[in-house]
Amino acid sequence: METTIIFTIINTRKEKDISPGKSNLLTLTRIIIAFLCFTVSMHRAMASADSVVVFNEVQYHPAAEGVEWIELRNLMGVRVDLSGWKLAGGIELLFEEGTVMDSHGLLLVAADPQHADLKGQNVHPRAFTGRLNNGGESIRLENNSGRIMDRLDYQDGVDWPVGADGSGATLTKIRENTADGGPKNWRASLELGGTPGQPNARTLKSSPPEFALVSLDSNWRFYTESDSPPTHWRDLDFDDQDWSEGAGAFHAGKDWKGSVGEGPSAYWPLDASSGIRAKNLAGDIDGRLRNGPRWVVDSERGPVLEFDGINDYVTTGMSVPRITLENDFTWAFWAYSMKPGNVNVIIGNRYNPDGADFSPREFIKFTSAAFEFHRSSSGEDIDYSDFPVDVWAHHAVTKQGPRLTYFRNGISMGKQVISSGLNHPQPLYFGGDQDRESWKGRLDDVAIWETALPPESIRGLADETLKPNTAPTTSGGVGNFGTKLTGDSSTAYFRKRFTFTGAPDRTTGAFRVLAADGVVLYLNGIEIHRANLPTEEINHATRANEVVIQPALSQTFFLTEGALHDGENILSAEIHMSEASLENLIFGLSLNSITAPVDPNEAVSIAFNEISAASDPSFRVEMVNRSSITGEFKGLEIRSSSGRIKELSNISSLPPDAWHSLSEQELNFRPTLGDRLFLVDSVRGLLLDSVKVTDRLRGRSPQHDGRWLHPSEATFGSANIFEFHSNIVINEIMYHPRP
Repeated sequence: METTIIFTIINTRKEKDISPGKSNLLTLTRIIIAFLCFTVSMHRAMASADSVVVFNEVQYHPAAEGVEWIELRNLMGVRVDLSGWKLAGGIELLFEEGTVMDSHGLLLVAADPQHADLKGQNVHPRAFTGRLNNGGESIRLENNSGRIMDRLDYQDGVDWPVGADGSGATLTKIRENTADGGPKNWRASLELGGTPGQPNARTLKSSPPEFALVSLDSNWRFYTESDSPPTHWRDLDFDDQDWSEGAGAFHAGKDWKGSVGEGPSAYWPLDASSGIRAKNLAGDIDGRLRNGPRWVVDSERGPVLEFDGINDYVTTGMSVPRITLENDFTWAFWAYSMKPGNVNVIIGNRYNPDGADFSPREFIKFTSAAFEFHRSSSGEDIDYSDFPVDVWAHHAVTKQGPRLTYFRNGISMGKQVISSGLNHPQPLYFGGDQDRESWKGRLDDVAIWETALPPESIRGLADETLKPNTAPTTSGGVGNFGTKLTGDSSTAYFRKRFTFTGAPDRTTGAFRVLAADGVVLYLNGIEIHRANLPTEEINHATRANEVVIQPALSQTFFLTEGALHDGENILSAEIHMSEASLENLIFGLSLNSITAPVDPNEAVSIAFNEISAASDPSFRVEMVNRSSITGEFKGLEIRSSSGRIKELSNISSLPPDAWHSLSEQELNFRPTLGDRLFLVDSVRGLLLDSVKVTDRLRGRSPQHDGRWLHPSEATFGSANIFEFHSNIVINEIMYHPRP
């Protein structure tokens, strides 16, 4: 954008004791200064306007087992196509074709996209190269024309937050909906590990993130002998090394082809070499080829089905259940389009089974230009960029309630909210609606589910780490059964150790159970769930109340806050059959942690207040209680960037506006110049405060918003004292004279 500015100078002010020439010069100087200020302001405004996608959170110095990552935020109320954009500077990443950010969405890019710290979040599948410098870095986001859309120049020190440099906390933007990259708009995150994929300023109304602790395919120790195990078998300290070990979900008596409560409702791998049948591996009805679709061997995907775009198609022999606002589905497949984008049917329908319009008109079809959801003679479609021509790509649409989401190659690229369902079940075809709206291309691995697959399953289908019959239908779920059990008993016992690191007092757990017949669950030796068993005390010989004919994943149950322990935990389960054998036994369990956000008004009460110079022979560090209630030191630690830790739990409580200082001897280590001290609540996983050790005495000034200044003398154990001199000030600087 070019801007022309015309100034009309009218000097109406009379300057005393200034000659006419000097007066004009002074007026011109004022105009030039005003113009320069205006130019800087316009430059910043224009930069902000261009920065439709900005840096929002950065983990540049993670804890020992952590991972570097960057979070991007879309400031716009529309989707933004990042195809051909790149990250540059200390790290590099080129966003491939089809990378799209949702409106006001967040996208994570990481050195290891599969890292546990980022599980369940919207992470770009490719890792960036390079490393983020702990001492400061310049990183840029450039569009596909090379224009800088945002830039972040963080540093180690100056006005940048100390807490983000090695505590495990992140560098977090304060005003998230701005493009302001200056240090005053960034702070260290309150929560250790930051808030990847979540709003930085989480409120108590924010949706808390979930993290998988145990999944349905996790390994368990199990015992299926005819005699009962020792009475303390469910406790954490029980030695289970003699028990067998295997992966869930467990079953006995049957060789399950798929799974219960999971797996697709229909799956056509389309991998035959001849014939007119399209085998459905998850159902009883196979598809039929009409008008001559060809089985071909593709150089990239092997056997696939090719459509000529004239009149051939596949009839699946089944209908899509009537779609309502409540029921869910997923459609997924691989496609190789041989023509530019159009509205011909790849999967779905356009007409009723008789070839006429429904009344009112309705249909649902996946095309190479849009996913068309048509009801009451009007469309509520997902428009997306056309399918690439002569390129294999993975496509999926999920429906969760009224929300439709389109994925291409595992990345969300479009959404729609429908206002109503359909009046009829819809016929399902491949390659065209019978001999009309025929699509030209190749098709492979078509599957549908009667549930909305989680994003991680869609990504797994796209990167082919999963197949339709193994894709989990829930976060942390499993597609196929695992270990088959044998034994003479009618009761089986299971134990699963897992580690939780977080804030137990703010964390609950959400678990689902897959069990047949009866089940009792224990967490750390305490019963948390019982189903299909007597309510009174049970023993090894107790039988389930009834046989479970069709096992399925249970509803979600929740643990009370504090039930999870910080550190190692033990889940134990006993499965009781209704008959005198293990036949038909099924067991699996998923457990996610849900940690509520911290109330920022209550999180930080104790903070650093004064610290000696590094060279002071009597080094001390002081803390203060800034709240109106007594502060507790339980779980608090001072951690040094050198790796030293001082636990503070043995300190008595601290009254409001009171101080407590520690000497070098009480710290049990001496910080050196440049060390960073972090005050951490290890129970709640919070960074309460941080300070850098310098070569001068420093203290916080209440008169200056708690900023770190230089006291006139050391006052450990009492209020800081400052002497401010303002009678002589710096008034003008010539920092770059003209040659």
